Amino acid sequence: LFTNVLEAKPRARKAVGHLLDAALNEDILSTEAFLSGFKMIVEAAPDYAIDILLIWQYIGEIIGAFIGAPTSNMSLLKPILECVPDDKSKQLFQFIMQYATEFSEALEDLATFRTSSFDQQAIIVRELFTNVLEAKPRARKAVGHLLDAALNEDILSTEAFLSGFKMIVEAAPDYAVDIPLIWQYIGEIIGAFIGAPTSNMSLLKPILECVPEDKSKQLFQFIMRYATEFSSRSRIQNFWQSSGFTLNDLIKSDLIDSSFSNEYDWLFDTPEVESPAPQSKESNSPRADPQLVKLFKSVNDQSTTVTDPEIITYIREHMDPNEKFYIRNIVLSYLEACLINRDPHKKIQEDIAKKRMTILNAIIEHKPEAEIQAVYAIQNFVNKLEHPPKMARLLFDIFYDEECVSEDAFFEWLKHPDQSETEGHAVVEMSTKDFFTWLQQAETEVEEGEEEEGN
Repeated sequence: LFTNVLEAKPRARKAVGHLLDAALNEDILSTEAFLSGFKMIVEAAPDYAIDILLIWQYIGEIIGAFIGAPTSNMSLLKPILECVPDDKSKQLFQFIMQYATEFSEALEDLATFRTSSFDQQAIIVRELFTNVLEAKPRARKAVGHLLDAALNEDILSTEAFLSGFKMIVEAAPDYAVDIPLIWQYIGEIIGAFIGAPTSNMSLLKPILECVPEDKSKQLFQFIMRYATEFSSRSRIQNFWQSSGFTLNDLIKSDLIDSSFSNEYDWLFDTPEVESPAPQSKESNSPRADPQLVKLFKSVNDQSTTVTDPEIITYIREHMDPNEKFYIRNIVLSYLEACLINRDPHKKIQEDIAKKRMTILNAIIEHKPEAEIQAVYAIQNFVNKLEHPPKMARLLFDIFYDEECVSEDAFFEWLKHPDQSETEGHAVVEMSTKDFFTWLQQAETEVEEGEEEEGN
C-alpha cells in the first residue's frame, strides 16, 4: 500500500492512510502486521530516496492521514517512530503532524468552540449541516464523522445535537427551493454519523422523531443507504441488532408496505458468510440502463424538463454502487443517449454529451478507479459499434475537456490495460494515438514552463 502511492498524487497517499485506519478497525490487519509492514518501508527508504527525494515527506503524509483518521491512532505514534532511525524520527514526526488530515484539524477547531451553552451547541450543529449541504459528498461524510467524534469527546451533548438537527429539519422546506436533494444530503450526513466507528444507532429513533411523518421513510432510506456505503452492511446490521429496533419503532406502520419491509430484511438476518451466487451473463457484462438513457436524452425534449439532480436521484435509487460495472453502466447509458444512429452513419450528439456531463462528474467525483472505468465504457461502446471513424477520439476529447476523466486515468488505461478487457482496446488505442501525443506534448510544455520559472 505504501509503495504503490509514494509517487502518486497527495490524495492517493491520504486515501491509503485512511484505508490503513479502516483495515485495522475492521481487523483486516493486526497492529503488529501494520508495524512490521511499516518497518519494511522504513528499511527500504534509503534505496527509495535515490529516485524519490521526498520519501520521508510522503511517508509522513500517509501516517499523518492514518493518525488523523476518524478513529484515534495516536497511541501508535510511539511504536511507529520507534521503527525509524534516530536521525529521521524528528523529521518524520514533523511531517506526520503537518499532514494530519482535515478531520483532526476540524475536530480541534470545533473543540475551540467548546461551550456549555445548550443553545450555542445546537447552533454549531446547525451550522455544520448547512455548510456542507451544497458541498461535495466527501464533505458531508466528513461532517457526519465529525459529529460522531464531537459527541464522543463531549464537545457536543446528545440533546444539543438533536436540537440542532431539528433546526435543520424545520428549515428544510425553505432549503428545498434551491436544494432539491435536501433530504438526500441530510441522509448522507446522518448516514455517515450512524455508520461511524462508534455506534450511534440508538439515536436513530430520536433523529427520525424530529422529521415530518411524510419525510421519515424517505430519510430512513437515505440514512441506511449511506450508512452501509460509508461503513459496511455487516457493521450496520450489528449496530441495528444491538439497538433492538424494529421498523415499526422508527416508521409509522401505515408507511411500511411489503416492499419496504423486504428491502430491510437483511437488518434482521443472522450474519453469515455466504458463498457468492453464480451471476448471469448479463450481470457480468456492462450494459446501459434503458430508463437512464431516456433521462439523459430528455435534455432536448421540449415536453419534459428532467433536471440533473433528478437524474442523479434516479441513479442513486435504482443502481447499486457496489455492482462491478456501476460506473460503466452509467457511462454507457450516457453514451447511448448521445448516439445518433442513422445507418450506416453513427455520430455523437455533442450538445447532449456536454450538457449532461455534469451528471457524470457528480457520480465519478474524480475518483481514479471510476475515471478508468469511464474510459473502458468508451472502449466497450465504440467496440460494440464497430469503431465508427473518429468517435473514440471525440469522446476522449469531451471527457477530458469537461474534466470528467483525468490525464492520469487515460494514461493508466493506455499503459496498463486490464487483461480481461482487451477486446477493442488495440483499435481504440490506435484511433486515439493523436490524443495521447497531444497530452504528452502538453505535459512537456508545462514541465518546461515550470523549469523556466524555476530558473
